[in-house]
Amino acid sequence: MGREGDCLVDFDDTDRAYCSCYDFHFRVLSGSVPSCYHLLAARLARAESKFETISFADEEFEGFLRALVSDIASNLRTKNRKISSSS
Repeated sequence: MGREGDCLVDFDDTDRAYCSCYDFHFRVLSGSVPSCYHLLAARLARAESKFETISFADEEFEGFLRALVSDIASNLRTKNRKISSSS
């Protein structure tokens, strides 16, 4: 759970990783930082066996993606409002 709400984190034992947070989209993907704190926390939780895996059926995937895109869009709108109001 981040400051702006829940984030989706997905990673494996390779270098592939994803987080739905603002920091990942704008700083990690641009190469400014190597990882967001959500991925760091998820990797630590995995190393200490303190995590929960959520699985769902193929039929649920469309609804999941819709919710994910909606959440990302909402987070971006919130960030844009904060940036606009501080200018």
